[in-house]
Amino acid sequence: MSQWEPARDGHVLPSRQFSIWALRLALLYVVWMISKAVYNIYFHPLARFPGRRIAAISPWWLYLQGMTRQPEEIFEKLHKEYQSPLLRIAPNELHIDDPAVYSTLYSQTSPFLKDPHFYAGFNAPATAFTEANPSLHKERRKLIQGNFSKQTVQNAGRTIQAKFDVMSAIIRRMGPDDSINFHNALRWVTVDIISEFAFGDSFDLLQSIKETSFETNFLKAFDLVATSVLHFTFWPILRTITNSLPQALALRMSDEVAGFVAFNNRVQLARRRFYDSEREGKAKEDQPTIFDQLRGLTEQQSAAEAIDIMVAGSDTTATTLAIGTYQILSNSEIASKLNAELDGAIPDPTDMPDLQTLEKLDYLTACCKESVRFAMATPGRLPRIVPPSPPFVVDGMVIPPGSVVRMSAHTMHYDQSIWGENAREFAPERWLQANANTLDKYLYCS
Repeated sequence: MSQWEPARDGHVLPSRQFSIWALRLALLYVVWMISKAVYNIYFHPLARFPGRRIAAISPWWLYLQGMTRQPEEIFEKLHKEYQSPLLRIAPNELHIDDPAVYSTLYSQTSPFLKDPHFYAGFNAPATAFTEANPSLHKERRKLIQGNFSKQTVQNAGRTIQAKFDVMSAIIRRMGPDDSINFHNALRWVTVDIISEFAFGDSFDLLQSIKETSFETNFLKAFDLVATSVLHFTFWPILRTITNSLPQALALRMSDEVAGFVAFNNRVQLARRRFYDSEREGKAKEDQPTIFDQLRGLTEQQSAAEAIDIMVAGSDTTATTLAIGTYQILSNSEIASKLNAELDGAIPDPTDMPDLQTLEKLDYLTACCKESVRFAMATPGRLPRIVPPSPPFVVDGMVIPPGSVVRMSAHTMHYDQSIWGENAREFAPERWLQANANTLDKYLYCS
């Protein structure tokens, strides 16, 4: 008699037992899932808040909205549909459409802590951006923020100008019928600038330009980072697998993954060279860098911060510049006004004025601020956890402690009660009105 056959004494043999237990476990899982769905819909602390029922059942509805690349537009429509500034978008998460509570959620002294589950998706633990512990975040932010002061930027003016001069020279060499990917071109510039600021060692991407698309796997890596955050947030196992892959295998997965590996290797090489120069006494004393202030970090913290600084310091800046430039050139009236002001202030394009002089140009300043507002380089969510006290009240409803809440640049920058009926238009003139000095606090640049 085979071990896979029924025993003559009536006992069930191992294979049969396994099938029965597998069926029992499957049924138990189904019952558990149904019970959880019923609880989330009818008995969860957020059950009384409006939203799609499927969103209350599972976080996968939120994941699918993220996959559309337009989740904020979807949330905006649902807020209007339910006629509420509060929208349930996951079992324990609310989206808020109320600019009045923005400072409550995101001020430096806010008791609303970062949602660790979301920030873990960036796969860069304990950086200035992802650190959830308020005291540790404050310490890290203090180390970094001095590198972005007005005086520091003023002193780096020549370095910044030199990078843009290289890009301009490349564009001028192109033929009249050539077209360029201007966004990518700006990304090359900002990568070269921020690498110089961070490590005292520019990546000099602009020196390797070969085609007008300014395309490279290096930039594809940036796009992969943005996409991977969504997957890593909802599928934590992917983070574990990705971090465990041998580099040789990762390089074969796709051009984008290979680009990210190359990008990470280049960043870490620059970081190690910086520390080697420090130890050997070869650091450029006349050129302070971001990592001058980060010597006390562990190897893991330093590696994660390096990636964070490179991505956040280059891609968002390039996106804002590209969208702002496009909007200006698409409107002949705006372009004419800006050109007239620049021609008067800069009679010789080869002799650029310093930052202090440029800041006095009203229309240029207005165009810069409007570009930040309109571009929304970080349009998505930055979730926070509601603290035990004091009670958090929105639209007359108390949001339970422990709930995850969020707002976004899309909410802030398109709100007509702040920006007027033309909130969805690129209009630098809004920054020249009498109440313009009250608008800065609504710029969502985090």
